[in-house]
Amino acid sequence: MNWEPAIPSPMPAPMAPPAKMLAPAKRASPTMGSVGMMNLLGWVMQTGFDSIYGLGGAVLACDGRTESTYLGTLDGPMVRYIDAIESSKGLRVAPRLGQLLPAHCTSTGKAMLAQLSTDELRSIYPAEDLEILTPRSISNRTALEAELARVARRGFAVTNEESEESVSAVAVALPADRTPTLLAVNVSMPSIRLNRDELRSIADTLSKTVAEAVEELF
Repeated sequence: MNWEPAIPSPMPAPMAPPAKMLAPAKRASPTMGSVGMMNLLGWVMQTGFDSIYGLGGAVLACDGRTESTYLGTLDGPMVRYIDAIESSKGLRVAPRLGQLLPAHCTSTGKAMLAQLSTDELRSIYPAEDLEILTPRSISNRTALEAELARVARRGFAVTNEESEESVSAVAVALPADRTPTLLAVNVSMPSIRLNRDELRSIADTLSKTVAEAVEELF
């Protein structure tokens, strides 16, 4: 089990005002990892002259549950976690900021993969066998395609100890046809705190936040 002790966080440096919002672009490649073109007000904001991007104010609503919230992008068959709002709880998911994890083992990755066509998906996963991180990880492409169909139908993705034992997460992707690169937001927590009611509540909150941000920006 990979938990972090409750250590007071240092005061964050003041965030610079958001840079000028870029005009919507055509949909990028599903493997594009950079968010440099996506200066999304309230979602992805430039924090200074060093081109560091972070979670904006619109995502803070998801942090009201005091669980860890992550912003991720698709990088080939991997998810790259590009920003985070860490939980203040003593029992929490260990920080994943900057990590690369197999997309099919994460809720963030499955939320984004569910928006791809079959051809796009199979270009990322040309082989049937998939890497596993835990006994619950999806281990083959056929099972992944079935799972992604379920994700597409319900509008959010869930993982239950698929990337790490005792860790569960819920994720919602920004609509791929409305944004220039693939992004998703997840809420991660110890599995013991995610029951059916809480799962639905988190999914609804994430879906509402994403929908409001997309309508405002695009």
